[in-house]
Parts: sequence; structure tokens; C-alpha cells
Amino acid sequence: MKQTSRTTLERKKVLVKKGSKYPELIRNASKTSVSVMFCGNAAGELLPPYVVYRATKMWTTWTENGPKGSRYNVSASGWFDANIFTDWLECQMIPRLRKIEGKKVLLCDNLSSHITVHALQLCRENEIHLICLPPNSTHLTQPLDVAFFRPLKIAWQKVLSDWKDTAEGMRNTNIQKENFPPLLSKMMEIITPHVEDNLKAGFRKCGIFPLNIEEVLSRIPRNTCNPDTVQSEFLKTLEAKRSEITSIVKNRRKK
Repeated sequence: MKQTSRTTLERKKVLVKKGSKYPELIRNASKTSVSVMFCGNAAGELLPPYVVYRATKMWTTWTENGPKGSRYNVSASGWFDANIFTDWLECQMIPRLRKIEGKKVLLCDNLSSHITVHALQLCRENEIHLICLPPNSTHLTQPLDVAFFRPLKIAWQKVLSDWKDTAEGMRNTNIQKENFPPLLSKMMEIITPHVEDNLKAGFRKCGIFPLNIEEVLSRIPRNTCNPDTVQSEFLKTLEAKRSEITSIVKNRRKK
């Protein structure tokens, strides 16, 4: 009996721009994912951005024209992981908080990469209370989400729109690595005049500083309804379900 070898072809899906030719060549194209972390305090001070891009090793030739004081790092996915967060703590956050006497509070999103043994040890050694916000609540309790990121996104869209009108932007459908730091610097220049006011407004709106729980509670939607109405509607739904089941059983018996 003759044996034949079978080769299984791996199917992959790609997203391409409408009208693109030769989409099969995208597999060999250079694709880079970039993440940027921003951190601010209740006094209206914004830390330099922390940039993470997708790569296997650090490149320094294209990171020279970024915002002053910004730091760059790499990860396999271009997203923040536990090692990236720890490096951010050690290099940007802790040196700044050491200048403040007494206990400090660091608010973070609810991400698993923030909760590591090393990160918790660093916070304990430097009298930092690490608090992760409850899930699905950042639109109410995250100061940067409430009053900072929207102006930032508007500024970033303007920077991208202006870049697309340039000769280089017309030639490239995507932002090249060497273009990202200068564009990030332009965005920072646009938002800098209003950063202090936006950060203070975010902390105030979240009820963090000054401490006021009513600021958050007042923004939670509340529907006033009569309990008797809810009970009657619930009973009507049960009756409808019962009648439906009864009719199904009767039809089966007839068959």
C-alpha cells in the first residue's frame, strides 16, 4: 500500500486596505504595535510618556526626537506586561514619589500585570499604597479617563491629519517607527497648556481630591420604579412562559 504525505496549510486572515494589491505580501511586512502610558497626579503634573513598541530588541536610532524625559521599552506584543510595569515603577514613578514624605497612593487600572510580587514589594518599601480600580468603573473613577484622554485623542487626531497632508504621509498608509516620536512630541505640545486644568478636573470629578463621594454617586444613572410594578411584570412573564410550555406539552401528547 502506497503512503502519501499530506501537507496541512495553515489558514490566516489579514485585514488590508480597500484596493490593496498583493495582500499575500503583508505577511512579510514590518508591523509594529505601540502602546503609550500616561500618568498624572491631583496637583496637575503629568509624567513624561512611557512608550512600548513591538520588537524583540531595543532600537535607539528612531527614539531621539520624542517628548523630553520619555522612556522606551519593548515587548513581544507591543502591550504592557508585568516586566514593563515594574520597569515603569522603578524608573519613572518611584524616583518621583521618593521626594514626597509620608504615604503615597498610586491608582491603577484593573490589569493583572499590575499585581506582581516584585511590584508590591517595591510599593511597600517606598510607602506606596497600590490601589487597583474596580472593573468596568474607569469611566467614573479613573481621573485620566474622565477628563484627560478625550482632549488627548482630539489632539492626536489633529496631528495625524496634518501628517497625512505631508508628502511622507501621502506615501505611507501607516506611521513609520521613526515618525512616531516626533508626532508624539507635537501632540504633547498641543495638550500641555491645558494638562494641569484637565488633570485637576479629573480628580475632582472622580471625588478623589478633594475627597467627595457624592461626585461619583451623582453621575451614576438611577431609575426610579415602583416595586409593585416590577413584581406584576415579573408575574406576567412567568404566566406567559407557563402557558407556552403547557401548549408545547399538549402538542407533543397529541402527536
